[in-house]
Amino acid sequence: MKYRRHAVWIMPKRDSEKAVEILPFSDDWMEGYLDLAENDDSGDPLYHKSFSREDARKRVLWQTSRGATRAHLVAVQGGRVVGSGRGLLISTCAGDESRIATLNLMVAQGHRRKGVGSLLLNSLCTELRRQGLKGIQLGMLEEWTPWIRFLEKHGFDSYNRTADAVLEPAKQTVIELPATDAIIRPVRLPEERGVITRFMNSEREEELPWACAIIPEFWTTGPGSEITDPKGFLVAEDSETGEILGVAWGSTFTDESGTHGMIDELDVAKKLLETPLRKRLMLQILDWLWGKGVKDIQTRVHIGFKHEEDLYREIGFEFLRPAALWRKSIVIDGK
Repeated sequence: MKYRRHAVWIMPKRDSEKAVEILPFSDDWMEGYLDLAENDDSGDPLYHKSFSREDARKRVLWQTSRGATRAHLVAVQGGRVVGSGRGLLISTCAGDESRIATLNLMVAQGHRRKGVGSLLLNSLCTELRRQGLKGIQLGMLEEWTPWIRFLEKHGFDSYNRTADAVLEPAKQTVIELPATDAIIRPVRLPEERGVITRFMNSEREEELPWACAIIPEFWTTGPGSEITDPKGFLVAEDSETGEILGVAWGSTFTDESGTHGMIDELDVAKKLLETPLRKRLMLQILDWLWGKGVKDIQTRVHIGFKHEEDLYREIGFEFLRPAALWRKSIVIDGK
């Protein structure tokens, strides 16, 4: 860890309650942290369908080992972890120059509205500011009104909207594949990792600068390492030059209700937005996913990004769970 380990903050006692201490995270608190995470009800409903203690443990250790975790504090009361705050500096399409940390904040249900979250957040901001970071951000569903009130109280502003979208079998219609001059084919791995990475990052850089950048680990230990069927990752290339013009990537996951499809990535070069290429890529990846026997197909749509919401609505996706990205500056007097 790169932050001070000796720092300890004490929350004043209330009535007969024991004091809550804010302490730097260490291995001693790992099991308590995992207990907290396992019972947390504020996880992303699209990407966190089920909880695995071992996966969560590996994720914390991996993010710490590669320096992504810039600060991790826990709230402890009577030897029990009742809250956790992490600030992650994740590589984005705008580069780390933005110095905006992603906030992960959890408070045990029985300890909410008692000042624990505020103490964690303020302590975390102090530590991140000491390291030279400029702000913090996190995504939040619009239906989570208590959390939104908390964010507004602490000076966060919303600035980017998203929505989860679902396509059910009953809503799918027979749509003729539009013609395109591009060649659409399965990805060639591992030889195309570099060119695909550059395409995906460059297309996001202008309009989604805060989005997580594709880094080498994406292909080795991240989601890219799980690509076992090249037909589930399509590439569109110029028929004459071989230039990458678009990508479409789908996957499946299983929960207690069955197997679902996911559109993980769908993008084309900005210069081709007015062509049928993006729609063609989507229809082909949808066909691949339906062929896997999924009960529905889900994705997250960035409202206003290349007008992608218009395409999803045209295909028949229903929009659910609107959300927004919330950001707060932690700079004081321009420093």
